Amino acid sequence: MIVEIAETALRMQRKNDSEIAETLSRFDGVITSSVRKTGNTVILLADNGNTLIVAADYEKKMPSGFGGQKTALPDGACVIAGACDAANAYALRQCFPALNPASPAGRRWVGVSGFGGATREAMPVFGMRSTDVVGNATAAVFAALAAGYDEPYALGALAKPGEVGHVLSAGATFVTLDATAAAAVAPRTDANGWCNRVFVLDAAHTVRIDPSIDAGLARLTGIVTAAAAAKRELRNRRAGFELLAGHLSEPEALYVLRELAKCNAVPDALAAVWAGDRAMFELIASVYGGECRLTGLEVEYDGTETIKPNLEKGE
Repeated sequence: MIVEIAETALRMQRKNDSEIAETLSRFDGVITSSVRKTGNTVILLADNGNTLIVAADYEKKMPSGFGGQKTALPDGACVIAGACDAANAYALRQCFPALNPASPAGRRWVGVSGFGGATREAMPVFGMRSTDVVGNATAAVFAALAAGYDEPYALGALAKPGEVGHVLSAGATFVTLDATAAAAVAPRTDANGWCNRVFVLDAAHTVRIDPSIDAGLARLTGIVTAAAAAKRELRNRRAGFELLAGHLSEPEALYVLRELAKCNAVPDALAAVWAGDRAMFELIASVYGGECRLTGLEVEYDGTETIKPNLEKGE
């Protein structure tokens, strides 16, 4: 069937993508939304998305880099039936630059596991909070190809302190820093003096800092220190930045955001188990976090459970 699909596609190559797709819809397993042309080559997914087909009307005009089973066709044409693997994902990105992940800087964003419902209103972050950035870099290409998606998207990754450079090198453009277990750091000598203070958020809302928070300042300062170090690496790449901070009370969230603002390291999003009134956290973020959005964790994160994003404020 691969040969028949390729020959049919090549006979239609002077038509536009949608016309080729309509003709190929009679073949079982062809993902019609994946049909794309580049030069004299037609590329699509078949076998229900498990096989990449690259058909060229002349073998020497076949784009480089594609691997798989090559079959000669009449009149010098050829077809490659390949796997949806990293090498072919790389070759696709060379043919279609839109399949490369982009920076979400200055854009609204939303975490996704596919591109089927993606819109131009919010940049999708594929694989958000995933530890498999290399696997997701490949999966994102084929998910975008299958969906016929050609708008910018970001590639997400989860990193612990010290791992940010690694996930950036692997292709991530939106990094979630897991600072829930960041090493404790002694707070600045002037930080202890902030207890018993009252912070005015607006005419109707204040946050009073209870002295009991002193015991947790080293944990909070460790989160801030890790986030500031990550921000320095991310800033050069204009990558998106979400910070996982574990459990935060209202005073603790105020402390974290206030200290991050002092060192110009406020993240694009702050995720936590919010121990208090969500509306108050929103207000604290608006006062001290600038454009920082609040996301959430469906479970308290202890380093072993799966983090599930609640992205209602990241959209």
